[in-house]
Amino acid sequence: FENDLRIMLSYAPRVVVFGDVPSLPGDYGECVERVKLQSPMGAKRCIYHLHNQRKNLDFLTRIEAGEDEALRPGSPEHAMKAAVANQSVSEGRAEFVETRHLFVNSETNFVTPIDPFTMSLAYWDDDHLSTSGALRVERLLRVHVFNRDGTNEC
Repeated sequence: FENDLRIMLSYAPRVVVFGDVPSLPGDYGECVERVKLQSPMGAKRCIYHLHNQRKNLDFLTRIEAGEDEALRPGSPEHAMKAAVANQSVSEGRAEFVETRHLFVNSETNFVTPIDPFTMSLAYWDDDHLSTSGALRVERLLRVHVFNRDGTNEC
């Protein structure tokens, strides 16, 4: 990623790199995927199936986030973060912005796949955001890319 960052900085005065969002683990990601492929009824069937297996619905709200991918050496996010931190590469003109905190409760380490304000799915599938999920990142874009204070005024 260091070479990519050098190329971007040769064309732009500043580069902002956003961290990745946590992926949803197997079962939950599979149910979310069914919304896209089979309609909401497919997701409901998946949820009913998992409920019958587990005898509870905890899997809908207690989704372990697992380890932070950015901390794992060799991960793409780790490489991006390291390149931005390397002053000989970034020349102080690159910034890395974390997004994990928008989707993981820091006290429980559970992913929050359902937006608490809109009650809609924040994920399109196991590792891509829906429109509702992308709106969580909007404030970071306003602050770090457009140098706004994060309010809704244009």
